[in-house]
Amino acid sequence: MTPQKRTIVLAGGGTLGSVTPLLALIEAAREASTHDQEQFVWMGTFSGPEHDIVATYKVPFYKIICGKLRRYWSIYNFISPFLTLFGFVQALFLLSFIRPALVVSAGGYVAVPVAWAAWCLRISVLVHEQDSRDGLANKLVRFTASKRTSVWPKEGAETIGNLIRPSSYGGTKESLLKRFAFSPSIPILLVTGGGTGSLALNNIVIEALPALTLKAYVIHLTGRGKLRTDIRNERYRAIDLSIADWPDINRAADVVITRAGMANLSEAAALKKATIVVPIPHSHQEDNAAVLEKHSAAVICNQEKLTADALVHTVTDLLDNPEHRLEMGERLHALIPDGTQFFLAIVRKLIT
Repeated sequence: MTPQKRTIVLAGGGTLGSVTPLLALIEAAREASTHDQEQFVWMGTFSGPEHDIVATYKVPFYKIICGKLRRYWSIYNFISPFLTLFGFVQALFLLSFIRPALVVSAGGYVAVPVAWAAWCLRISVLVHEQDSRDGLANKLVRFTASKRTSVWPKEGAETIGNLIRPSSYGGTKESLLKRFAFSPSIPILLVTGGGTGSLALNNIVIEALPALTLKAYVIHLTGRGKLRTDIRNERYRAIDLSIADWPDINRAADVVITRAGMANLSEAAALKKATIVVPIPHSHQEDNAAVLEKHSAAVICNQEKLTADALVHTVTDLLDNPEHRLEMGERLHALIPDGTQFFLAIVRKLIT
C-alpha cells in the first residue's frame, strides 16, 4: 500500500531571503524520495516576488494578509498589527482546511500569523533562523517552534548551516557563455541586491559601470521592477529576476557583489565564490557581514561610504588576484555549510 502523503505548509515571502531556503527543501525532498512522501503548500504575501517563483515548482499558493513593522516612521506601523491579526484569522481557516503535519518558516513577516495559527491548532512548527541576529519575525514566532535550527550557533537551536537548493550546483559556465555570447577569456562580475533589488547598490554599480566593464562582463540582477533599459554596453546584461538562469549565472561568476542576506551569501558559499558584501545600513545584515569580516570570508563595504571609484578598486583587486579569490571562497564555504540534508531529516522526523 502506498503511504499517505503528509502535507507541509511553507510560510515565507516578501523578499527572497525567506523563500530560497524553502525552495531548497522542496527540491531536496523531491530528489530524495521516489514515493513523494510529502506534499507542499505555500503561504506567502500578496505583493512579494515569491508567487511567480513558487508557481514554477507547481506548489499550491495561498496569499496571506500580513503586516510588516518598519524600522522607521510610517503610518503603516499603526495599521500593521491589524493586518497581522487579519492574517492570523485567515491562516486559522486555511490551516484548519489543509490540516498539515508541519509548518516550516525560514523568516519573513508573512510567517508570523501562520506560525501563530499553527500553534493555536497544535500543528508542529519548524523555524529555521538564518541571520546572525534574529529579525523581529523570528523573535515573534520562536515560542511556537517545536524545533529550531540555525545557520549560526544559538541557544535552543540546532546549528546545521543553511539550506541550499540542489539545483544551484547544477549550473555550468559554458551554458552562460553561450546564452549571453560572452568570451571565455573575460571574467564575469555578478551583482545582485536580492529579489526585490537595491536602488542604492544599483545606482553605485551603474555609476561604476564604464570602468567595471573594462575589466569584466557585468551581470546585474536589478530586482523586480528596477530594470534599466537605457544602458547600452555590450559587456553589461541586466536582469530583473531570474531563478531559472540563476545556477548558470552563479556558477559562471568570478566575483559576486551582494547584500548580506543569507540566501545569496549561502549560495555563493556553496560555490566558493569570492564575494563583496554591501550590507543594508543599520540592519541585521551588518551583523552577518561582521561575522564574514571576522573570518576574512568576504570583502565588506559600508554602503554609506562606498563610492563608484572604491567599488571599481575593490573589484579590480579581486579580479587581478586569483589566489586571493580562491582562498576567500574557501573560507566562505567553510563558514556557511550546506545543511539541506540535515534539515530534510529533521522535517521527516517531525512528520512521522
